Amino acid sequence: MLGKQAFLAIGTADPHYSKESLEQLSSHELAIVENADHSLEIANRTVESIIICQSLLKKLKAYLQ
Repeated sequence: MLGKQAFLAIGTADPHYSKESLEQLSSHELAIVENADHSLEIANRTVESIIICQSLLKKLKAYLQ
């Protein structure tokens, strides 16, 4: 993904999350969600997960415009 532009969303509880790897993706629009898993959900916090999803969709819409 280096050298390309993209919108990326990842949670810090995702097993694929790596702060060091993300620092290399400076040309990308990054949305890092604290304590969210690979599905961008926070365990046992349904309402908060829905709000996060809503927020990410707004950010994606802005990125696409």
